[in-house]
Formats: sequence, structure tokens, C-alpha cells
Amino acid sequence: MKRFYVVFLLFFLGLLLIGCASDTNHEGDFTTAAPGITGYVTNRTVFENIGPHEYILVVATEPKYYGENEHYNAMHLSNAPDSIEVGDKVEVWHGDVDDTYPGMSKIEHVEVISRDSPKGAHLTEAQALAQALKSTNKERIVAATSIEFDDKEKQWHFTFKVPKEFSAEYEEVEVSVKDEL
Repeated sequence: MKRFYVVFLLFFLGLLLIGCASDTNHEGDFTTAAPGITGYVTNRTVFENIGPHEYILVVATEPKYYGENEHYNAMHLSNAPDSIEVGDKVEVWHGDVDDTYPGMSKIEHVEVISRDSPKGAHLTEAQALAQALKSTNKERIVAATSIEFDDKEKQWHFTFKVPKEFSAEYEEVEVSVKDEL
């Protein structure tokens, strides 16, 4: 009988140690957990077929590589505050992700990284990016890989990576926007 209690006690302590050592979700603690995605808001849309919720499309700024193929993570996210605009660079913490591309999830917490204007610019980076995105095909996922402001020309220069149709490759698209309100 004594052996049973010792085995039971060791089993219970083992479970306790495993539970304490497991990786926690940090749900609600956005200061210690890394964001699920960091990127630019490239679209706001409503998907009527899945409910009247508005979604933002966030496309990562940095690619992941699978062999030699680059891939830009993208997510449709519901529960976005009205203050989040197309062109904003954001960090998003989100819930479970549907297995689609782009992924779909619900925002738990979102932070706008910056809305500043470079010295000499009238537009913010977000405003200029929103204008540049209008010249691209909004139905496609567009990753902003380079954003520069030329103070002498008073122009913004953007380089986008846009996936080629029916391919795992991206084409580079360059767009310039005049710095005018």
C-alpha cells in the first residue's frame, strides 16, 4: 500500500512539473508574446459569404523561404478597430488561424507601428502607401518590400512583390506617388 502512495505521489508531481514547464500562450499579455504577424494593411473588405464582418488584409514585410522560394505571409483579420487604415504598418496578435492562404483569424490586439512623415514630406508613409496600392490589383496579395521618400523629387517610391498567377514566384512592381495631400 505504501508503494502505491509513493507511485501516485511521483506521478502527481511529474504531472505538476510538466504543466509548469509547458509553453504558455500568454493570452492577454501582449508585452511578452511576439505578434502573430507584422506587416502593412493592404485592404479592408467585407466577405458577405462568411458574415457581415469587415476584415483587414495584413501582408508581412519580410519573406520566409521554403527552399529557394520566397513566401510572404498574409492574413485576413476581423475585429479591426476603425482607426486602422489601409497603409498602416501594424503588429497583430490574433487567435486561431484557418488553414487558408491568406489565413483568417480574429484580432486579439493590434498596434500601429508608426504614422510619421519623413522630414520634408506632406504625406505619412501610410497615406502614400494607400495611394500606391490603388494602382495595383487589389484582388492579389501585395507585399511592400521597399518604401522610400525622395525629398528632392517630392515623391515616394515603392517596390512591391506580387505573386505571379498559378506560380510560386513573385514579380517585382515599382510604383511612385507624388507627395501631395
